[in-house]
Amino acid sequence: MPELRKDYFNERFVILKRGEWTARQKKKTSDAKNCIFCPGNESKTPLSDLVLASRHGTMLKLSDMPEEYVQDWVVRVIPNQFPAVSEDSPKKYSDPPLYSEPALGYHYIVIASPKHVNFEDVDTDQWVNVLSIVQDKARWLYAKKNVAYVAIFLNQGRDAGASRAHAHMQIMTLPVLPPTIEKESRAVQKAMRTSGGCPMCQIIEQEMKGSRKFLETEAFFSFAPQASSHPFEFWVFPKAHQISFLKASQKEIMDLARVLELSFKALAKVIGDLQFNAILHTSPEKRTSRQIHWHIEVYPRLGGFDGFERGTGIYVNTVAPEDAVKALRDVATKILKGR
Repeated sequence: MPELRKDYFNERFVILKRGEWTARQKKKTSDAKNCIFCPGNESKTPLSDLVLASRHGTMLKLSDMPEEYVQDWVVRVIPNQFPAVSEDSPKKYSDPPLYSEPALGYHYIVIASPKHVNFEDVDTDQWVNVLSIVQDKARWLYAKKNVAYVAIFLNQGRDAGASRAHAHMQIMTLPVLPPTIEKESRAVQKAMRTSGGCPMCQIIEQEMKGSRKFLETEAFFSFAPQASSHPFEFWVFPKAHQISFLKASQKEIMDLARVLELSFKALAKVIGDLQFNAILHTSPEKRTSRQIHWHIEVYPRLGGFDGFERGTGIYVNTVAPEDAVKALRDVATKILKGR
């Protein structure tokens, strides 16, 4: 029977309409020769001001020079050629009800591997490199003017909004706090006034005992939320109460890297052609009153939304989170045993 579930503390509802899922056939990766993110094609992209390169067994942070691109790179950060925000946005403002302001900001792409692969093929060591570089770039961006929030996210697959089939993430600054983070922080603050503690810490404690748990390491715990809006959706949280991804230690980054590698490998094996979005939710560095328990939310894209979702704001999910996470957990266990 269908079931109506509510989000842990946000006013968001999901209808669970249980059904069967079929793994999608994995599509052939596009030709690396024509990929501007691959080594050898650096001249086809903007100059990088942050490149992680290996030199004699040591990782160095370098930058491109005009007509002189860093070779043998490990991770490369480049300005987005088609940015959603810009430092050069016209300085035009208008008042409500037709309010507008310039979309000032910075928009970067983090090329996550020199290999022409998807994220399910990125190993733990490379994830450590990527996450460390993302931390560095985000810290640098928060020091800039007109930066209220640094959004960090990844898209894989056409259905998820990716325009190129090469593992990459995006970092984009915003002059305002995103409504999702604003709403989440208000819900967290309201819950803390009621219970006296972080509501997400309490939810993690409950989910660790339940049927929706996915992976657990020394520092991180992942699970399928009870009101999952997407089939095979899962969240990854630090087990200790932490408000900022930028303050995660190198040891924690290594632990998170293991979780992400195993998670995406398992997800790809279960659903086949892996198209998904992953979004980092973290507290803004300049708004200490808007703190949340930082985490990563992963949304596989197995289909689009119809008029009901768009018209009501209520999602219909055909795969119960308990069923989805069991399939993921079983595959992850097999992967670990095969190592």
